[in-house]
Amino acid sequence: DVALDLRVDSPGFGKYFALELTEENGKMLYIPAGLAHGFYALTDDAMMLYNHSEVHAPQSDAGIRWDSAGIAWPGGQPVVSARDAVFPKFSEFQSPFRVNA
Repeated sequence: DVALDLRVDSPGFGKYFALELTEENGKMLYIPAGLAHGFYALTDDAMMLYNHSEVHAPQSDAGIRWDSAGIAWPGGQPVVSARDAVFPKFSEFQSPFRVNA
């Protein structure tokens, strides 16, 4: 599981945090507003559960291409949805997010 800082006025802008989530370690990841979320399933039967603070707004749905932010993903070529495959590179993403909004 990975969180990437998209807040342009943040000292962490463009940096990411990665954490392996397993049934055994029982960890979860809280991702605040302004950070992108990505994950790489390590097994064929992995399940992802999201808990959101807001109702999904499709008109605001956006993302970053998975291989453009320097994230050290495990394994080889991942299976990526058609939606996610057309996201812009991190360097081309026009972030609306700020720490001090």
